[in-house]
Amino acid sequence: MNLIGGFVILFAMLVSTSARSDSKASKSKSTKGTKASSNTNTIVYLFRHAEQQRTTTTLGTATSAYDVVWDGDAVDISAIDGDTIGSNYDDACGSTHCAEELNPLGLMRASMLGQWFQDNGILSSTTDIFATSKRRTQQTVLPAAALAEMTVQTFPVDGTELDPQSASRTTCPTIDAIKNVSNGSQILVASHTSAIYQIMGPGVAGECTGFGIDISDDDIFPKDDRGSVPRAEYGFIWKFSIDAEGNAQFLKRIDFKLNLITEG
Repeated sequence: MNLIGGFVILFAMLVSTSARSDSKASKSKSTKGTKASSNTNTIVYLFRHAEQQRTTTTLGTATSAYDVVWDGDAVDISAIDGDTIGSNYDDACGSTHCAEELNPLGLMRASMLGQWFQDNGILSSTTDIFATSKRRTQQTVLPAAALAEMTVQTFPVDGTELDPQSASRTTCPTIDAIKNVSNGSQILVASHTSAIYQIMGPGVAGECTGFGIDISDDDIFPKDDRGSVPRAEYGFIWKFSIDAEGNAQFLKRIDFKLNLITEG
């Protein structure tokens, strides 16, 4: 049992692999239509960050939906005066404070996700753990990294919480990082709704090429009106392989669900 937001919550972790996902894995086409040999494949577990907490505020003289965590330890948050935080995002949150952090439910999901990776023998063969420059992705994989005694690598490497401003700008650095690992690696990758399908699929036009996986099946790759992972969805893990020539093969989608039951 866990106490979150004043309510006692019972957590039940249900991890299931859709039979439909498995059947589609055998039909998924690699970038060049060939299937890699298992001994040289890189394996990628790609998932969204866990649940975050948000506060809408104002930046400079313009209203923005940019999210800021109101935290007693927040850098520069105490300097807010009326509707003005600062002339830019760095003024708003400082160099060390994150604009979006995991909420208590997200922290619980991150902890259970790390434990699941360990219990299923995945951490023992994991070679790299990737996140973006956004702290919410880093927090999501920190429990797994702690269990594996590994360091979380963030991309872009020179990025911060506030630069790049948009999470979608982490797409190409993440793709490049995955492409640069050694053949046969196994990677855990925490990303964002706007980036996940671009990473697996086409990439970003004119900037980088993704892994060419067919993401047209909405049952396995559900989409919102942006063509991205729905914002309300936090429970999917997509597993795919990449052979030595860079050909990608979708393997399966794992549904990592938390059942929340309020006691009383």
